[in-house]
Amino acid sequence: MRELILRLAKGSVIYGTGAVAQRVLGFLLIPLYTRFLTTSDYGIVAVVNTVTSVFTIVLGMGLSGAVVRQYYTERKTPHAFSVYMGTIQLFFVAVSIPAALLLIFLGRPLFNALFAEIPFSPYMQLALGTAAFGAVGGILLGLYRAREQAGRYVALQLGKFLLTLALVVFFVVALRQGAIGKIKGVFFASGVVAVLVMYLVAREGTLAFSPRKLRDALVFGMPLVPHLLSAWALGAADRILLERLTSLTEVGLYDLGYRIGMVMSLFVFAMNSAWTPIFYDIADNASDAKRILSRMATVFAFLAAVLAVGVILFSREVILVMAARDFWRAHLIVPTVAVGYLFQGLYFVSVAPIFYKKKTFAMPAITLCAAALNIGLNLLWIPAHGMMGAAYATVVAFAVLFGLTHLVAQKYYTIPYEYGKLLRLVLLVGVVYTINALVKYPGVLWAVLLKSLIGLSFLGLAIVLRIVSVREFRKAARLFRR
Repeated sequence: MRELILRLAKGSVIYGTGAVAQRVLGFLLIPLYTRFLTTSDYGIVAVVNTVTSVFTIVLGMGLSGAVVRQYYTERKTPHAFSVYMGTIQLFFVAVSIPAALLLIFLGRPLFNALFAEIPFSPYMQLALGTAAFGAVGGILLGLYRAREQAGRYVALQLGKFLLTLALVVFFVVALRQGAIGKIKGVFFASGVVAVLVMYLVAREGTLAFSPRKLRDALVFGMPLVPHLLSAWALGAADRILLERLTSLTEVGLYDLGYRIGMVMSLFVFAMNSAWTPIFYDIADNASDAKRILSRMATVFAFLAAVLAVGVILFSREVILVMAARDFWRAHLIVPTVAVGYLFQGLYFVSVAPIFYKKKTFAMPAITLCAAALNIGLNLLWIPAHGMMGAAYATVVAFAVLFGLTHLVAQKYYTIPYEYGKLLRLVLLVGVVYTINALVKYPGVLWAVLLKSLIGLSFLGLAIVLRIVSVREFRKAARLFRR
């Protein structure tokens, strides 16, 4: 158990370090962006990023997830897996790239109908190109995850981020190109990295094509496309609806607050990236796998809750210090978004058995229900509550996603989770959220002191309520030092 937690911690720290490094640099650039971009510019960038995310999913066809799972099936036969990788790459070049070019040259009527305030050329054309480049990278990143090569994964991601950062600063600050400058920086950086990725993927594969292996990849991966699109709708459709129902200024404020709240997503993504291959390994090889997985799920949830409490308590002060005055109102949505991403973390814990049992056909229905609920609540609450309505919809939708996924996963692979501890943990986070919303803090210094006291009280109550123990805290400290 100790070594398994060490593996999870090591992978999470490496994945998390790369993600946190990107987020820290992003935070440091908030003063720059909020002074060189207007709130409307921020809104345009948010919508374009959303379009990029959608088409990255569509063009990727779920092949990244297929690589992760197939690696554990064929890792003892390297040549067979090499043929599998070659088949995927050939299929991608033959199908996804032509599809992207078709949309770039013929997609104007579709995008003009969807977005009244954002021109198709060049904004949406650049978004489509960036999506094609990003889909290429997903295959290689999936392979690195499967092999637990977290260092390579992070190096590729961090290198892409730093190149993007340099180009964005050049276009936005040096050339004063506003929103289009930021979008162009992302596009060119993605293109450079895509060339490198194609070369690296080619080295992993054999120049061969196997219809059977392609069928296996698509049978696993294609059900993930509607699943991932529905997951996208959970996390990003609110920007499009805000653009339609309010204004680009409201979208810009919401996007800034949401990105700070998404510090939660960095952690849960890092944990999930390390957790998935470890889950497969434990489930295949450990005699008491279900007991081990149950306890590790509680540890995962506790760490996610600690970070959620930190974001809930201190996000207001971060925005007041980092952002220009026009963006200060963005702090209102951050605590709510953080709670939503805590439920996303619980979802990641629950979903692993479904992928382990290769029951991906169940995922589209689950995420579609949660996404439909999210869109419906956005349509209902945005006109009445603006961006706060969108934030509330996010929390409800992620909670429903977690609940449905848990019920389905238990059907295929039953794990005796520590439900009492998990319930007490969620209630504790709810208490912190409520206190933070009701208390009016007298100045930044006193706010930091009082909020620190609330955070320490949360940790103390977690021990008193036996969610975690002092012994486990000490073990965690030793693992961290290692």
